[in-house]
Amino acid sequence: MNQNVLYPKQMAAAQPQIHFCFKCRWEGRTTMPICPRCGRGLFSQNNVRWRGLALTVLGLFLSGFMSVIAIFVTGFLVEAAKNPKSGARFNGEEHMLILVCLIFAGVIGMGVTITIAGLWQIIFGRRNMFLIWIFFALIFITLFVGSIFRGLAG
Repeated sequence: MNQNVLYPKQMAAAQPQIHFCFKCRWEGRTTMPICPRCGRGLFSQNNVRWRGLALTVLGLFLSGFMSVIAIFVTGFLVEAAKNPKSGARFNGEEHMLILVCLIFAGVIGMGVTITIAGLWQIIFGRRNMFLIWIFFALIFITLFVGSIFRGLAG
């Protein structure tokens, strides 16, 4: 038997796959598990797709759960405004109500962004850094707006 002949199963194992380094953003075809630039572990396209699935599930849960809470709270506040005898009431000021709505909108926006980023990873097998930066910007904006309104309340 000739040792230089590769059989189909051996050929598949010898084929380099596209890998990504999340630290230094190196991307290339390799069979090595370590980044040639920085020495960190590499992630395959399959791994990135599974992470995308996890992000999609997390994003759908986050945006869906916050949407349900927002609808419940809005219904509660509308009932309090329509019928003061119902026992439901809001003791806060108008800017506190705006703060609550902005926080709900920020968290729902983060969930939608995470879902889109996860779907991107599933479809293309790579991360989209623009969507990740949008997610972090939404976190920052939500915290910043919350601290401004908290300063107004105190």
